Amino acid sequence: MSCRLFAVPIQRPKVRFFSLNDRRRSNKGGRTPMNSAKLEFHAVSDGLDVLNARYAHQPFLKHSHSEYVFGIIRAGLHKVWCRGEWWQVGAGTIATLSPDEPHFGGNGNEHGWAQTMFYVPETTLQDLVGRSDAPLDTTLHFETPFHRDETTYQLLARAT
Repeated sequence: MSCRLFAVPIQRPKVRFFSLNDRRRSNKGGRTPMNSAKLEFHAVSDGLDVLNARYAHQPFLKHSHSEYVFGIIRAGLHKVWCRGEWWQVGAGTIATLSPDEPHFGGNGNEHGWAQTMFYVPETTLQDLVGRSDAPLDTTLHFETPFHRDETTYQLLARAT
């Protein structure tokens, strides 16, 4: 997965393991919120990264990804700015972002959210759909970045 933050590209290493466990003191009744994230590189398809994360409080600055992003919100509420508007996306929501689509956000309430995101390079997606001869950006477009479809949600949930 490569990510552009303030137009500065971050290059993806060949093999990567990433995990984050962040415990901080909370002002709300002494609770200790926890952020955790695990990023996995999958050799099944070149370049496919999968992020499984649970965020109690995690703001994200405005950024974009060079890959397609497909994913699900597993629990909680995530507040995201994308395409000029704010979205409140909860459990059961499917996320679909095109490459270079700017977005930012964080938790939608004090409980945070859990998500699984797949980062798929354009060339990998072209290979998967068998259309390497056609530019993918002219054939694949997401009308909206967030969707509700139980069947697709369950398929993505089983894929992790």
